[in-house]
Amino acid sequence: KLCETIWAGAPIEWTLGTPPTVCAYDVLVTAADGGYLEMVPGKNFLDLSDSKNGWDGVDIRKLAPSLVGSYISNFILGVRDRHEDNMMVVGDLMENPRMMQIDFGYILMKFPGGVHFDMPRLCLPIPLVDRFNAA
Repeated sequence: KLCETIWAGAPIEWTLGTPPTVCAYDVLVTAADGGYLEMVPGKNFLDLSDSKNGWDGVDIRKLAPSLVGSYISNFILGVRDRHEDNMMVVGDLMENPRMMQIDFGYILMKFPGGVHFDMPRLCLPIPLVDRFNAA
C-alpha cells in the first residue's frame, strides 16, 4: 500500500490514466519458518499464454496498472525468478483483472538451495506483448 500511496500522490500524468497498483495477499506468520498464505483464485500467465485465446479474454488496459506496479516494486525489492508460472491474473478477467506475483524464493539476494541460477527479474509473455501491440 505504501507504493500505491506514493504513486497516487506523485505529480505525474499517468499514460494509463491511473497510477500503478500492487495486488497483495495476506500472510499469517506462525513460526520463524512457517505460516499460512491467503488462497487467491486466478490464472497464471503460463496457462493464459498456452491456451488458444487465453489473453483475448483479458482487458489488458485494466490489467496494465497492476503490471506496472508489480514490475516496479519487484525491481526495487530485488525479486528474481520471474517467469510465467510465478505470475497470476486475479479478479474478473474483463472487469477487474489484476496481476499478482507469487513465489518469492529468490528475493533480497537469497538463493534457495544455494543455486545461483534463476530467471530474469522482468518477464512479459510474448502473447501478452502481442495483445498490447494490437490494442
